[in-house]
Amino acid sequence: MLGAGVAFPRSSPAAVGQPAQQGLGRARAVGSVQEAVLDELQEVGLGRLTMEGIARRAGTAKTSLYRRWASPEELLIDAIAAGYPVEVPSPAADDLRGDLTRALELMIEWSQHPSARAVQAILAERGRHPELVKALYARVFDPAGSRFTATVLRHYARLGHLDARLVTPVVEDIGEALVIKHALDTGEAPTRNGSPQSSTRPSCPRSASVRHRTNVRERNRADRARSVQWLQAGEPGRSWRRYSPTPGSRSRSSSGI
Repeated sequence: MLGAGVAFPRSSPAAVGQPAQQGLGRARAVGSVQEAVLDELQEVGLGRLTMEGIARRAGTAKTSLYRRWASPEELLIDAIAAGYPVEVPSPAADDLRGDLTRALELMIEWSQHPSARAVQAILAERGRHPELVKALYARVFDPAGSRFTATVLRHYARLGHLDARLVTPVVEDIGEALVIKHALDTGEAPTRNGSPQSSTRPSCPRSASVRHRTNVRERNRADRARSVQWLQAGEPGRSWRRYSPTPGSRSRSSSGI
């Protein structure tokens, strides 16, 4: 169970009386297991993630894992939380633009970490693993401020340098949204000076559903273009009317979303 004592590595007689060294050894052991679960997920996928596979990759016993984690999913969330960054705004709150920029740079840097790919894998299967998604938000995103730049904005508002009424959920979303939009449009991570940085293209884990909607939108646009050609060719029966809203209703696809 999460929070229980770690069973590995076992203390040797030489380690008795050396709690600091023991703690360091346990931290390293936990770190190696967390690294193993992220690597295992990358190789086998979320549906085939097992304690057996993780233990084999980590070079430890499966029973040792169960002493700390109840399931591979719990271990996975723990590993993601360990790799997820936390913003540290300037204590004096005297550089809002700089702090916001650093927060977004932190997001881009984290997007290259294996834990970011794990987040993407979980969100891509939201329908199959709703409880895992809830745990991801409750144990990873929310404790870290819920959104990149949110910690900075709240810090400035708390110290009176920013009107707290302006720090709305929409405003907190803007920073991440800009990074994701840039990545979707250009395939590259935005940089401070605006120069290309294709080698560090962000995976933008939480943009999986955004990319899906973008693909749907592009398909709809392509269908509409073909429909125009069909109409001009005298084939009105094959128009894109099926994408249009019915009277009195609203269609997401008709708005291009």
